[in-house]
Amino acid sequence: MLTQTQYTALNPHRHIWVHACAGTGKTFILIYRILRLLLEGVRPERIVALTFTQHAGKEMTQRLYSLLEEIMRSSYRCKTVLTMCLGGPAHPHQISYAQKLWSEILDTSLNIQTLHSFCQNILQTFSLEAGIIGNFKILDENQGVSLWNQQQEWVCSAAYPASVELQSALVRLATRYTLHQITSHLQFLWNRSKEVIFPTKHPKPSELSPPALLCPRVLAQLTEYLGEEYSVSHLKGLELSWDRPEYRAFFLTQKGTPRKKLLSVKVPEHLKQWLEFAQHDLKTALYQERHIHAWQDTQDFCHLFSEIYSHYHQYKVENGFLDFSDLIYKTIELLEDKRHMGWVFSQLDRKIHHILVDEAQDTSPAQWKVLELLSEVWNGQHNKTLFVVGDPKQSIYGFQGADLEQFYEAKNFFQSHAQCHEIPFDLLDLTHSFRSYSCILNVVNEVFQKDTCMDFKPHTALPYQQGGMVELLPILDSSVKKSSKILLAKLWVRRIRQWIEKKEILRCTGSVIKEDDILILMSKRCSLYETFSQELISQGFFVRETCTTVLKDTILVQDILALIYWLLNSYDDWSLVHVLKSPLFGISEKDLLSIFSFKSFGIKNLWTYLRSLQTEPWALYVKTLEHWKNFFFESTPFQFMQWWIYTPWVQKRYGAWPDTAQILDKVLALLFSFCQEQGKGWMQWIEMLSLVSLTFKQKTEKGIGVLTIHGSKGLQAPIVIIPDLSMEIRSKDYFTYTKDGPWKLNILQEDEDPWNLRHIEKQSQEERRILYVAMTRAQERLYCSSLKNSQPYQDVKNALSKLGKQIPWSLDSEINVTEPILRYEE
Repeated sequence: MLTQTQYTALNPHRHIWVHACAGTGKTFILIYRILRLLLEGVRPERIVALTFTQHAGKEMTQRLYSLLEEIMRSSYRCKTVLTMCLGGPAHPHQISYAQKLWSEILDTSLNIQTLHSFCQNILQTFSLEAGIIGNFKILDENQGVSLWNQQQEWVCSAAYPASVELQSALVRLATRYTLHQITSHLQFLWNRSKEVIFPTKHPKPSELSPPALLCPRVLAQLTEYLGEEYSVSHLKGLELSWDRPEYRAFFLTQKGTPRKKLLSVKVPEHLKQWLEFAQHDLKTALYQERHIHAWQDTQDFCHLFSEIYSHYHQYKVENGFLDFSDLIYKTIELLEDKRHMGWVFSQLDRKIHHILVDEAQDTSPAQWKVLELLSEVWNGQHNKTLFVVGDPKQSIYGFQGADLEQFYEAKNFFQSHAQCHEIPFDLLDLTHSFRSYSCILNVVNEVFQKDTCMDFKPHTALPYQQGGMVELLPILDSSVKKSSKILLAKLWVRRIRQWIEKKEILRCTGSVIKEDDILILMSKRCSLYETFSQELISQGFFVRETCTTVLKDTILVQDILALIYWLLNSYDDWSLVHVLKSPLFGISEKDLLSIFSFKSFGIKNLWTYLRSLQTEPWALYVKTLEHWKNFFFESTPFQFMQWWIYTPWVQKRYGAWPDTAQILDKVLALLFSFCQEQGKGWMQWIEMLSLVSLTFKQKTEKGIGVLTIHGSKGLQAPIVIIPDLSMEIRSKDYFTYTKDGPWKLNILQEDEDPWNLRHIEKQSQEERRILYVAMTRAQERLYCSSLKNSQPYQDVKNALSKLGKQIPWSLDSEINVTEPILRYEE
């Protein structure tokens, strides 16, 4: 049976805003809300369910279809589901109607999709009103990155001579950043392109006021007082300019903070004051300098970005392209256009009656704007509803633009909007966890209930999920010459083996512990992540992980690129050697050296020499390469790659390699999309394939899960291990985004810039939410440890000190610990 709060959430006649804590059945509620609407006679095509990812949309669709199929096939199952959904026995006509829903949905379409797909459908329907061509094409992520890089290269090589301002900006940036750094900065600005303002609205700092130098008279007095020998070694650099490293090193530490003690000996008070004045002046001047650099770098990056974006945008317009960002902002422009507003909303009013939003905490401000504008669709109409479900405690995608402040603003907007039209609007909290046992939830409550940055409500376990265990290891101190990371990995892997070998029984599954029951969570992919993976594999465990790999870094793609380079130019000996050494031919170093005497015979290149050899296996290799070469020049790029990949030769040599099918499918898909554009050949495709941004996800289904906490979102496991509670996660971005435009980070010191302080504060809050997500993945057992002392470690330690008990250390005699293990179980 459902809780009273869940029954309220299913009410099809009310606007509902749900804060669903981890494990409280969020997807379940969404599916049953859709079922309740269908039972009320709402047409499937008039229900729009918006998800954060395509994967979430597919999962929701599959679960709904499965539920409706069960209802159709079994009258008993139908009665059970309807009783749960309606809160009481169903009437015969309701049962009969419910069993027809599955076939009815097959004849229509369920609008369960991402917000981007939803906006795409709106723009295709109202393309004329939106001012775009009806058959516009969507630039996928890889195509967008490729086009952006092309426009960046053109602006930086061909366009900049025409603009003195752009030349100056490029020169200034080139003196402070490498080409790779400039490209990376521009890439991150492109990801948040609609938030870039040029010229920025940040006020320009005042001109730099050089500090008063330490006057020669004071320096002479110091030298006389301290002695020539001491002065030469300790006052070095004070006679130089303030902007010299030697001068700064006297007054400041390597981190740029003022030295607390300038001299190791006492000097007269008036000389000491002179030194302190000079130190203060230098600190003030350096702050001014850094502030000017931050402002100027922000201006220069935004200027360069605006030039590139202008060409990028023009190319999209001329060729009928829209990227994912355009789908959102073009929809906003359409819905705000007063010329067509009446017509557009009248059509949407007929099509959209109920909107359901999943994972609302991950929605960006622009996406919320779309939803706010769509609220006009049900303006004052009591038969139309909005259902929003999310958990602000699980908002961990700030680097993708998710804004938790906007989440709360949107909630207030929709609530006041409903009240204005006297439409019922309920704010609900789902706190009964169907996932975690009581011990885990008690620790979670203890760690987060006093957190002022979280809208936290105490979690409650179900009556049959009492018990469980939470354990915290003390910080390790090795007495042998091994790193703490290696010791930690070995310790946990040894414990995992003991659990499995002892055949311990899990209450939540009713069976012995298996590899699939264990999840190891890291805050990010780092050396600790790799250490755990390697240790598990070396001990014979299967590892289940999901990681994003750069396509060009895989050996298979490097082999493909070398082959294409050689096919394009037979005189490229280096590429030919790469191909011969690759699994395609597997030639050893010794055999290669044996044929590298060709130059002594006056032969200019390796290919010519190989063709002259009549012995095996060289003759077979030459015949194979010539066969590939002939087809290479007789076909299009896509035709060649499709043929080459499925030749028996390639399948035999790469068939057993891990992820081969995924990589080759990705390569073919890229090439197919690439070949749709006319006038592009092999060199342009090689350039695109060499991009760092082209990635694919490697995913294995069986074994012990080793995942980042971000990658574990939506997952659960009976046993969860968090090896490092440090949770040190810093933004991958180079800018913070403000109402005045981007602001360049990492130039000013953290305590000098309010924008930087705000950025760090938001990062710290997100790290707390990441810890919450990690802890709430566990069903029955949660194990924690840490490489160093940190706030999350102290929070968990304090909670277990209050709730649990101390266990003497007995896990590893090689490790010295001064504190006991803390364990909480019932």
